[in-house]
Amino acid sequence: MKPSSRRPGPGASERLDTRLTSEFERVLPQLSRIARAVTNDEAHAEDIVQDTFLIALDRCDRFRDGAELLPWLQGILVNLARQHRKNTSRCIEVERLDAREVEDPSESLQRDQVRQAIDRSIAQLPGRYREVVRMRLIGQSTIDEIASSLARPQSTIRTQLSRGLERLRSLLPPGLAEAAVLFVSSTTCVVFGS
Repeated sequence: MKPSSRRPGPGASERLDTRLTSEFERVLPQLSRIARAVTNDEAHAEDIVQDTFLIALDRCDRFRDGAELLPWLQGILVNLARQHRKNTSRCIEVERLDAREVEDPSESLQRDQVRQAIDRSIAQLPGRYREVVRMRLIGQSTIDEIASSLARPQSTIRTQLSRGLERLRSLLPPGLAEAAVLFVSSTTCVVFGS
């Protein structure tokens, strides 16, 4: 569908609400995957997806009749995640610290160290690379999905991903690259180091 400059007219709001509801069910898996990528938290990802839908329903009058719905919803979702990250960047959730399951301490420790090193390294990336790398490695989003949700051309996403992964390799502590490759390859199909 081509975007138009028309806004919904009288009575169109109810039709748009119905369309939003049915379309939301169709794009829910994509939105959930993106939410997990940008939040790194399953429960919060679910909350953001729900909030995205509520905001979309509340602001349906701002949606251009005939425009594609998925990019609009992805934009709302990414903005919510950014706002949450900004508001809670220094908060420690005590419940999450106590909720871990007990397993082999050495395996758990090693996996946690690798994950923390990867997270710290991703956090050190410049913003334009950080979101792209996190969405690809952690959220397993495709290039198309990342480009759509961040409203950037696919070629830009590919370049940012390549440069971001290169910088990520250089940021990882020495001797951790192989463990990081195993960790990432066990959670996603992208292998970023050798």
